[in-house]
Amino acid sequence: MFIPEVVNGSKRGVKFDVWLSRDPKQPLLNETSDYCLRLFWHRNFYPDLDMFINDLYKKGIIEEGKYVIDIDW
Repeated sequence: MFIPEVVNGSKRGVKFDVWLSRDPKQPLLNETSDYCLRLFWHRNFYPDLDMFINDLYKKGIIEEGKYVIDIDW
């Protein structure tokens, strides 16, 4: 599966299964820096929270229900 190596914020990232299938250590085209690779992942690829929660539910890790996320800075 192919993940585009460009910012695609309007599409809100990529499909969750594509995101999961890419090796995070796979080098970027035309880049050799580890910094650029880390920046690539931080900027572009994160699942929507509902996709993440649904994946945990499908795997039997959490039960179906309503959840509250409490972020404490």
